[in-house]
Order: sequence, then structure tokens, then C-alpha cells
Amino acid sequence: MKKIKNLLKIHNIVFCGALRYAKKETSDSTSTKLAHYFKSPFINLTNVKGLHDKNPKKFRSAKFIPEISHKDFLKIAKKQEFKPGQHFVLDQNAAKIIKKHKIPTYILGPDLKNLNNLLNKRHFVGTIIS
Repeated sequence: MKKIKNLLKIHNIVFCGALRYAKKETSDSTSTKLAHYFKSPFINLTNVKGLHDKNPKKFRSAKFIPEISHKDFLKIAKKQEFKPGQHFVLDQNAAKIIKKHKIPTYILGPDLKNLNNLLNKRHFVGTIIS
């Protein structure tokens, strides 16, 4: 946390991942803990445009979910089996953390234009968890 805090003194944005190992957690959990520590929103960049009702890489009929509550997101996350490299937008522990601390969360795909739009308060494609 201290190293990230020092980096934020120099940079407006710091990208993090895999900062430490913890059982039943991925870098998602670590990142949500950082968001809570810094009282900031959590932005997760992933390989799909946001949350879907099922894996869009496997199912063409998957429906995009642009907005969902913390509570409903946690319900969906709990249905997923935890495993490293799992195919869900956030791990289950991260979902618990964002619900517990009511962290505003954004799930964005790989198009960095959407990140730029979000940061500049313009229209973006992704999922808002609030």
C-alpha cells in the first residue's frame, strides 16, 4: 500500500496487478483492497466489454449487463466456482469487498478509449456496479 501511495504522489493513475498472493484471491481482490484503502472507485479492465449473464466468449446469446447493484453482482459472483484463471470479470472475494465497502466499480473491456471516456466523464461502454 505504501509503494502505491508513493507512486500516486508522482502519477495520477497507477495500474496494479498481482501484488501479492492470498488463497482464493486473484489480483482483483488486491485491487479492490487498494480502492478501499484509497477511497477510490475500482476500475477493472478485462477481455470482454463488461458483465454478461453468461460467458460471451462461449455463448453468442450472452446478454450484456450495463448496470447492476453490489448485492446482485455478489449473487452472480458466488455462483462461479473459484479457480485461478477463472472466466468471470471479478473474483468472488473482490465482489464481497466491493459490496461490503460499497466501492463504485466499473468493468471495462480492452478498448482503452472507454477508459479514457470514463475518466473524462464521457459516454463509455462497460458495466457499472453500484
